[in-house]
Amino acid sequence: MGKESANEMLGTLVGRDVSLGPLKRVVADKTEGNPLFMEEIVLSLFEDGTLAHNGEVKLAKPLASLRIPPRYRGFSLRASIDCRQTKRTFCGWSR
Repeated sequence: MGKESANEMLGTLVGRDVSLGPLKRVVADKTEGNPLFMEEIVLSLFEDGTLAHNGEVKLAKPLASLRIPPRYRGFSLRASIDCRQTKRTFCGWSR
C-alpha cells in the first residue's frame, strides 16, 4: 500500500487529528504499509492504553514510549486472526 493509501486507512482507524500525524507515520513505516498489520498495531495500541477514545482518538502515552517491533511479524497476526475466529464462532458469528 502506498503512503497516501496508508495515511487514508490510518485516518479511518484513528481519525484525522493533526496531532496523530507522527503516530500514523511510525505505524505506516513499521508495517511497510501492510493494511492488516496497520490495523493490528492500532488495535494493540488501544488495548494497551497508548491510544484512548473519548469522543475522539488521542494519544494517552507519549509517542516516545511506543513499543512497536522493528518488523511486525505475520505469526502475531495469524494468532490474532485465530483468536478472533474462535470468538466469532463462540459468539455465534460464524457463517
